[in-house]
Amino acid sequence: MPRRSDVRSVAILGAGPITIGQACEFDYSGTQACRALSEEGVRVVLINSNPATIMTDPGTASATYVEPMDARTMARILRRERPDAILATMGGQTALNCLQELGRHGVLEELDMECLGVSPASVENSEDRLRFKGIATSLGLGVASSHAVRTVEDAARAARAMARAGMAGRTMIVRPSFTLGGAGSGVAHCERELLVMCARGLAMSPIGEVLVEESLMGWKEYELEVVKDHAGNCLAVCCIENVDPMGIHTGDSVTVAPAQTLCDPEYQRMRSAAFDIVRASGFTSGCVNVQFAICPQTGRMVAVEMNPRVSRSSALASKATGYPIARVAAKLSLGYLLEELGSGMTRRRTTSTMEPAMDYVVVKMPRFSFEKFPGEEPMLSTHMQSVGEVMAIGSTFTESFMKALRCLEDTGASMAACSARERLALLISFPSPHRMACMLAALGMGMPSAALRRMTCVDLWYIARLKRIARILGALSYKGPSTMSRLEWLAAKRCGISDAALSAAWGIDEMRVAYARRSLRVSPARRRIDTCAGEHDVAASYVYSTYCGAGGGGASRGDRVVLLGSGPNRIGQGIEFDYCCVHAAATAAMEGHRTVMVNCNPETVSTDFDASHALHFEPLTMEDIEEVVLHTRPLGAVLQFGGQTPLSLAEDMASRCVRLLGTPAETIASAEDRSKFKAVLDAAGVAQPRGSIMWGPDDAATVSSSVGFPAIVRPSYVLSGRCMQVVRGAGELCAYAMHHGKRVRGAIVEQYLGGAIECDMDCVCDVDGMPACHVVEHVEPVGVHSGDSACSTPPYTLGSGVLYQMRSIAVALSRRLAVVGLMNIQFAILSPGDYGEAVYVIEVNPRASRTVPFVSKASIINLPRMATYAMLGRRCHSVRGEPTGLYSVKEAVFAFSKFPYATPSLGPEMRSTGEVMCTGRSFGEAWAKSQAAAGYDIAGASTAALSACGGSTSAMLQAARLMRQARAELYCTERTYRAAYSKGVMVHRGGASGHRLVLAPGDGRGELSMPPAHAPHVLVCSTIRGCLALTEGLAQPANMHPLRLQDLRNARIV
Repeated sequence: MPRRSDVRSVAILGAGPITIGQACEFDYSGTQACRALSEEGVRVVLINSNPATIMTDPGTASATYVEPMDARTMARILRRERPDAILATMGGQTALNCLQELGRHGVLEELDMECLGVSPASVENSEDRLRFKGIATSLGLGVASSHAVRTVEDAARAARAMARAGMAGRTMIVRPSFTLGGAGSGVAHCERELLVMCARGLAMSPIGEVLVEESLMGWKEYELEVVKDHAGNCLAVCCIENVDPMGIHTGDSVTVAPAQTLCDPEYQRMRSAAFDIVRASGFTSGCVNVQFAICPQTGRMVAVEMNPRVSRSSALASKATGYPIARVAAKLSLGYLLEELGSGMTRRRTTSTMEPAMDYVVVKMPRFSFEKFPGEEPMLSTHMQSVGEVMAIGSTFTESFMKALRCLEDTGASMAACSARERLALLISFPSPHRMACMLAALGMGMPSAALRRMTCVDLWYIARLKRIARILGALSYKGPSTMSRLEWLAAKRCGISDAALSAAWGIDEMRVAYARRSLRVSPARRRIDTCAGEHDVAASYVYSTYCGAGGGGASRGDRVVLLGSGPNRIGQGIEFDYCCVHAAATAAMEGHRTVMVNCNPETVSTDFDASHALHFEPLTMEDIEEVVLHTRPLGAVLQFGGQTPLSLAEDMASRCVRLLGTPAETIASAEDRSKFKAVLDAAGVAQPRGSIMWGPDDAATVSSSVGFPAIVRPSYVLSGRCMQVVRGAGELCAYAMHHGKRVRGAIVEQYLGGAIECDMDCVCDVDGMPACHVVEHVEPVGVHSGDSACSTPPYTLGSGVLYQMRSIAVALSRRLAVVGLMNIQFAILSPGDYGEAVYVIEVNPRASRTVPFVSKASIINLPRMATYAMLGRRCHSVRGEPTGLYSVKEAVFAFSKFPYATPSLGPEMRSTGEVMCTGRSFGEAWAKSQAAAGYDIAGASTAALSACGGSTSAMLQAARLMRQARAELYCTERTYRAAYSKGVMVHRGGASGHRLVLAPGDGRGELSMPPAHAPHVLVCSTIRGCLALTEGLAQPANMHPLRLQDLRNARIV
């Protein structure tokens, strides 16, 4: 079937900000879709609010709108652009929900737009759990016994009906329809829990429907990624098996591909059932994820659910097999058949109808950030809580499993595995983030496999492999590098045991272990991922390391540059750094270098097989990176773009004679070590907050007298403000030092600059100077982590004198630190009336920062590209963004709804998962649009929480009057209430019951309470500046105009 000629322009809906359950895998999928459609001559109109994505770069789509992902804004854009069709399968649940809204409001019919891949009707069939159950039942497939619930009374009746059916006393699963990442779902152990969960699930479901179904906890869970074309041809790209049983969300489970414990008859039955479901649901073309559960005792198979779109699992399947699912799905939406699409991986010797063959094993492990949410129990359930994931490839399950553990960079897992046997048993009996590491440790202590099986419901096949690893580790602990034979080395490495693990067991330096291993010629081979198990020659150099036999994938010729990625997404280190890595790889390639990407994140664009000349899917540890360097013999390595992970390896890499391109290791140490950095600022004569270095609890009294309170503690070498804290007395400081121990040795305790304005400056430095810099001004004050603060560019209150002073300081520091490439400086500006106007430097990061993508979009200046030129030795021309008269605002997005027991407060430690960006003709317009994009509809808000702690109440009262005119209910702390009452502003005093909100430390420690019904939809204003921003936002007209990113350079409003 030839490509359709009637589809000349297509609107692609993105996924919006990174949230738990919807991460950067949709940037990967969306980027592939944009490029695939552009190749066919289609005009692509992209709508996405996330500035940190590759897909929102001006050159990816024909027209790019970085605007709120709501139906009202989308309708305005679609009426302006008039595309022929709309593609909603690349933007996760957000895009599907937007498609449903556009259909309900008649926009699709009004504009006569065709829905590619899925229609609102087919989305209903798959996302509405009752309809999906009907389709599966009509096909003769097994489903879990369930009841549809639309009210709490329905839930009570469902519980009684299930009790009559013989399920009394059993657990029940609550599953809302049309939610993301299992939001609102849960496991109910009694009727009271069921009613509470159903009430929550009904509130979270967009259609107000929940399915109460029998519990399948302990069953084995599988996922099939199916691709279908218009003619009904289907193929199974990958079968993914969850090592964890049913009852844990698939995004939080350890998974393996291909399935290891599924026999062929079961697989064929599952594959046929998946094809039947996809065809019966009305899905026209593209990728569908279908989930099944199998009872390990009886073999009963049930269909669990389907997702009619690309997903987290489809990104994993694409990277695991080399089959570009999103690209193929985009081409199929234009009318192609599978047999008409050649495989780019095999130089088109095969077509897309060929199901991938895997002669290796892939393991995915989730990455959690429970440490960011104190008070939240680290317990896994049916709703997703992980913030990222890693993927490892090996020739065997054991090799791949141990590589995946290394990829996580999770010290919490190591600490949990060092627990006593009794505590290990407790940790294993509950589904926790560190369960697999604890199981490995328990097997090493002699815990029986049968006991582990009873406690975890993990298949004995996997437990047997973990037992083998534990046995070899135990045996090697009595050896040493000088007594190891080559066969013993090979046995250890084929089990995936790292040099770091052996150095810890033997109590020696890791370099000695590596030297002893290499002296016996034990080094990994390289094998290629090719989709066809080596049957055809492949175009891409997509390789993994293995100690199991010889492998191909030799080093390519030419000047090679190794780029280190950022590893798994986590709070503070996410998609922003992948954005920088992708641009760095493209720039180095344009300069004639062969690029070698090292990363282990399957969700990212950087790990696409054609994003670099060679992709090494490896852990970001010193051992694995050194092996890549020995294999490729590069010109040098680039560390600046991957965040804190590669930066922490700088000194080790330099000591092992790896040339670092750009900023030297000594500079990195001078900026990261607080004591050294304080000395640098002192020598440069740059103002900094009054501070002192603390080495332990004994220094607390001395530091207290020299610094004063309140103070802020900033440890060295930390990511996203880890362990940073505001302290208000000597006792609190001493308790802090005792609690954190060695982790905060050498931390700086500095004066807390209450009321200061915080700014970020992103600079590009070359050997001659600083050709580019850009300033963003924060809305929240100093004391709130920069990643959690809304910010604006250009600055909306700073004068030219302050900006000139900041630039002068940046130039001086870049020369003193010998920075080449990117540098981020955080400033605090104190205005007159505080301590006299002054510019203080808080910290310097000699690397890419998380604001680089936002600044690059707002200024239309590609900072990562300029920085790469500088690191490769080129001199950059001085570039300054032309004034456009437009403001761009970045707002943070949080996941507190996923962690109901964590206190929803902001402070020095970052807690946001993603960000949005919007542009307007004034700061107020841009800010109002950013709030809508982040999910806060200030125009329709009915409840707001206000606090004027630590400053004048006049601006707060001005905002309060405006909000009262908009009929908003205002809740205030006691101090604000008294001030408002005296001025005749009607507000509510925070009650003693209800939902407590702890406000940002920048304005004091005010607390207030509100009725729980208001809590999920409340606007919190805890700062004067935040209230002023809200005031400007409320004054904006309801019909704010969307702007194309391509038009920002000339400020042309279309």
